[in-house]
Amino acid sequence: MSTSSGELIPLSKVAKWLPPELRNLHASTTARWVLRGIGNPRVKLETVKIGGRWFVTREMIATFIAALSQTQGAGEDVIVSSRRQKQMREADAILDAAGV
Repeated sequence: MSTSSGELIPLSKVAKWLPPELRNLHASTTARWVLRGIGNPRVKLETVKIGGRWFVTREMIATFIAALSQTQGAGEDVIVSSRRQKQMREADAILDAAGV
């Protein structure tokens, strides 16, 4: 079986196409990637459903990994509450007074 974008891989075999550190994934993990996604904002693994079974292509896996990499805080500013900012200013003042 294949699509115009590559060979169809059953969802249960996705781990085979991941880096070695992730090859022991449980099948339910990949199902969660499809149904709920992971990260913030949520990134879902795109699939093709044929006869009640989910399939992916290598390109879909690569797109999923790339999208996750972009959402993992690369170059994003951290939002700090005003209360925490005040605590950091106070700590800086104490350290300045101590000559640190």
